[in-house]
Amino acid sequence: MPATARDSDSPPPDPYTIVGDGPRERLLTALAQSIREQGFRGTTVADVVARARTSRRTFYEHFDDRGQALIALFDAVNDVAIRAIAAAVDPTAPWTTQVDQALDVHVGVIEAEPEITVSFVRELPALGAEAIAVQAAVTDRFADLIVGLVDTPEWRAAGVQPLPRHTAVLLVGGLRELIVYAVERGEDLSALHPPARDAVKAVLDPSRRRWV
Repeated sequence: MPATARDSDSPPPDPYTIVGDGPRERLLTALAQSIREQGFRGTTVADVVARARTSRRTFYEHFDDRGQALIALFDAVNDVAIRAIAAAVDPTAPWTTQVDQALDVHVGVIEAEPEITVSFVRELPALGAEAIAVQAAVTDRFADLIVGLVDTPEWRAAGVQPLPRHTAVLLVGGLRELIVYAVERGEDLSALHPPARDAVKAVLDPSRRRWV
């Protein structure tokens, strides 16, 4: 995945405002709004369709139930977040700065929307095979992002060889588990910035890498 220089005049998009004005996009945006105010368990289909200014029939044309809508929101949010991270990273910056740029967006999104993060952490695991498949696909997309961001002239000049995919998956999974750990304990999500940066830099540090 090629990296592109960041446009400093263009802030990354809000991952929780789904781009598009079709009924599906409006329903997902409405679901996010409702979760912010009353949580997923307190959100009904009626709440979502009222906010989206659509009908229950339209809702069920796109989703089987609230759970499937939450899975779709998770997928859409992560897609926008991945693009926001890619846009935030300046591939000409020192590698440590690139790590900071990527994690500032990633952790910042989570920190800005704690209610939705809690819903993803607590509700998705109970939603069965479809949720598991979407989570796996999101992991793959984040791994692709990391592999692509590291495969640049700046990283190669620092002595870094292409990152093994399994290592990228390890980073994605480790960050996810850190988020789950903090959410389940009600910790301040802003406290995730330092350990996330330290852990990722320790793994990627060219002076310590020994990939074959």
